[in-house]
Formats: sequence, C-alpha cells, structure tokens
Amino acid sequence: MKHLFIALFVFIACSVPLTGNAQTIDFSVPVSFHFEGQTVSSVLDEITKKYGVGFSYSRQIIPIHQRLYCQVEKMPFGEAMETLFAQTQVIYGVIGDQIVLSIDLNKSPIPPDLGYFDDGIDDSLASAHNVHFTQRMRYEIVPLTLRATSVHYTVSRIEPEVVAYDLNVQVRRAERKQPSMRAQVTFIPPLKADTDPNGGQPINLSFNVLAGVNSSVEGLEFGGLANVLTDDMKGVQTAGLVNVVGHNFEGVQAAGLVNTVRDSASGIQAAGLVNVAGQGSLMQAAGLANYARGNVNGQAAGLINVARDVHGAQVSGLVNVARNVQGAQIGLFNVADSVGGVPIGLMSIVRKHGYHSLELAGEDAIDYNLNLRLGVRAFYNILHVGVDDKGENWTLGYGFGTSIYLAARNYLQFELMSRQINEGEQWTSELNLLNQLKMNYDFALGRNLRMAIGPTLNVATSRRYDTETGTYGTQVPRYVMFEHTYDDGFHLPLNVKYWVGLHVGIRFGTADTIRNRGDRYLE
Repeated sequence: MKHLFIALFVFIACSVPLTGNAQTIDFSVPVSFHFEGQTVSSVLDEITKKYGVGFSYSRQIIPIHQRLYCQVEKMPFGEAMETLFAQTQVIYGVIGDQIVLSIDLNKSPIPPDLGYFDDGIDDSLASAHNVHFTQRMRYEIVPLTLRATSVHYTVSRIEPEVVAYDLNVQVRRAERKQPSMRAQVTFIPPLKADTDPNGGQPINLSFNVLAGVNSSVEGLEFGGLANVLTDDMKGVQTAGLVNVVGHNFEGVQAAGLVNTVRDSASGIQAAGLVNVAGQGSLMQAAGLANYARGNVNGQAAGLINVARDVHGAQVSGLVNVARNVQGAQIGLFNVADSVGGVPIGLMSIVRKHGYHSLELAGEDAIDYNLNLRLGVRAFYNILHVGVDDKGENWTLGYGFGTSIYLAARNYLQFELMSRQINEGEQWTSELNLLNQLKMNYDFALGRNLRMAIGPTLNVATSRRYDTETGTYGTQVPRYVMFEHTYDDGFHLPLNVKYWVGLHVGIRFGTADTIRNRGDRYLE
C-alpha cells in the first residue's frame, strides 16, 4: 500500500510542468474561509479564485465530490490546509506555484466534529523508496515539501535532453491525537492565559474574571461582568451582567441583566432584565422583556413578550405579542394573528382567526347598551358602555364570556359582567355596581350579522345614599325580586337587590370564525 501511495504521488507531481521562474507558496499568509458542505472540487476552485493558488490533481484519485466542513479565521495558509484536508485522505505537496494533491490510503479521515487535527511527528521513519523516471524533458527542480513529511532528493543528468529523478522520500506519518480540553482565563481583554495560544480548537472552558471577548466556546463560560463571543456558543454561558453571542447559540444562557444572540438560538435564556434572540427555538424568561425574531417554546416576562411563533405559553405582566400561538397567552393585553389555545387578559386581540363583535343591545335596567367582544370564542373580553332612555343614568363596565358551539353557526354563550352605575351625576364615587350573569343564544342572520337573546340574572350591590328617599341602594331597577340592606355598624350600609331580566342584541363583525364537529376552524 505504501508503494502505491508513493507511486501515485510522484506520478502526479511529475505530470505538473515546472518553469525556471516558479515561485514557492508562502504558507505563512493569513487566510479566512468558511465551508459548510461544499464539495472538494468547489472548495479548491474558491480558494484558487480568492488567493490565486493553483491545484494539480487527478479526478480519478481525489474524492472531488466529498463534502467539506471547515471554518478558519486569519489562520496561516499552511495550518488552514491542514485543517481543511484533515477530514479526508488527501495529502499535498508543493512544486513551484502549484499545490499537488494525492491520497494516502493508510490515513484515516477525521470527521469535522472530532476537533482540531494536530500533525504530530512520529519518531519512526518509513523505509526509503527510490523511484526512477526517464524520458522527461529537462526542468529546474525546486524543493518539494510533503504535508507532514521530510523529503530529500538528488538529480542526475543522463543525456542532453533527458533528466532522471532519483527521489529518496522519507515519510513521517501524521497521527491523530486524542481530543484535548482547551481552557482560558481572562482578567480583561487582552490579559488572558490560554492552554492553546494558537487557537487550533474551540474553547471548552472559559473563565472571565471581569469580561472576556472570544470567538467561540464549546463547553462552559463564566464571566464576572460580561461574556462576549463573536461566533458561536454551545453549552452553558453565565455572566453577572451581560452575555453576547455574535452568531448561533445552543444551550443555556443566564445573565443578571441581558442575554443577546444575533442569529439562531435553541435552549434556554434567563435574564434579570432582557433576552434577545434571532431565529431558532428556545425558552425565554426575563424580569422585564423577551424578544425573539423566530420561534420560541415559551416566554415569561414581567412586562413584555414578543416573538414570531410560540409553541407553548406567553405569560407577562403587561403585553404579549406574537404571530401564531399554539398555547395560551396570559397578560393584561394580548395580540396575535391566531391562537390555538386561549388568550387570557384584560383585552385580547386575535387579528386573523379571532372573535370580533360589536353589539347594540337592549335590557330591562339600562335601555341602550354598546358591547365590544374581543378574543376567541373559547374565551373573550367584553367592553361595555350604556345609558338609559332619559339620559340621566349611564354605565361603564367590563366582562368576559365563552361560547359553546351548537350547530350551523349557532352558539350558547355564558357571560359575566360588572358595571358601575353613574346615577343622576357624571360619576358616582360610591360603590354602585350592577353585576350580571347572562345566558344568550347566539345565531347568524347573515355573513356579518348575528343576533343574541337570553335571560339575565342581575345582582345590584350599592352603598349609594338616596337623599330623596332616605335609603341606600340604586334606583335604576324597574322591579326587584329580592332586596335587603346589610348594616354592621362599622361600614356604610350595603344594599343588595336581585332580579331576572332579558337581553336582546344585534351584533356586527367580520366573517364569523366557526367551529365544526371536526374541531377545525373555518371562515
């Protein structure tokens, strides 16, 4: 096998024309490239276009369709080639301004995820092989350098136009080292100690006393104040104040103030104030706000949550905003295009597939009522304002309800409402509430027109004192079924009345979102 390797390599090397003015390649020049699954052929073409380096090889020998995964930043060209071809059985030599490629069948390729390939030099040398070629035109011979090899050569002239090559090739085998852990300690940039100062592999353990700036970490990173990565993070990243990842993140991120990931993120973000992430799928928890340009599996914040698609729950103290939510939204204000679960809050707006209805209704106590229903059929909010026929008394209130699907766009609704009765004045400061439990039959009159009718149980609780009658309680009800005033001697007397009334309303809205027996939503 070794004889075959030497023969193939020298055959390719000798097939490359050499010129007397050939220039050797400077392997110390820093280069940068990033390949994510490109073929060997396309990688070589790109390096040639970018850096002007020529490659010579046989397509029958080199695996040109093999895909490569490699990323280097400002690395010497020689080290970059080592890293690139470590994934393959390819070896290379240099003749003039050409890099000649061959393969070593005894070399085991290293998968991209096994870490940095370090070309250690074995002390033992392979036996020398003398290879003799004749009938070759005379060329100037320049030093030949094999990757991870040492080469000695001699040249002898046979006849005026024929040159013979006697190459004594001594091959030192490159062996794969076991992956080692890279650790780094930073006080403040650039004051740091690193077990691998050449930066041949990602950092596995990073400890930043105050703050640290690195390219990428695969493992653990701790920072007293801040951790900043210009590239990727895989593992656990914790900081007293701020964590920053320049590209992709996977794992757990925890900070006293802010976590931010520029590109994709998956895992968990937890911050005292704010979490920010790009595309991906993760869970976020913050004291103030969470923001994700992509999908999340759940968000919890003291004030605001913003995401694209949510698979789970959005919970905040103030506002939740998302496109599609496959779960619950819980907050004072909820906004979404569609919600597969239930939005619960003071006001919930589901733009595309929600329940939106404006109702004009008449009741026995307050004659004219305007009710706005927002949310989804399973749970919706009701905003209310009403006035009696004389314009002396008006009400302002809030409620919530649920609709049970019956058949053919017909629903049975149950609603709870409470409204303050401002009686004979602009605003009544004393407790003067009308509390209602409604059961309505809601049916369609047209595409955007519906009607609701049903009984109402009314319970009025009031501490308002009527100077004309010298009694406590509201005077709005036209009749009552029960009335009693409770006086404990320590508080103002509380008057309670209840009666059964009737609710009749006409409702306007967009095309109703109805639910069929298959549990699907249709326009």
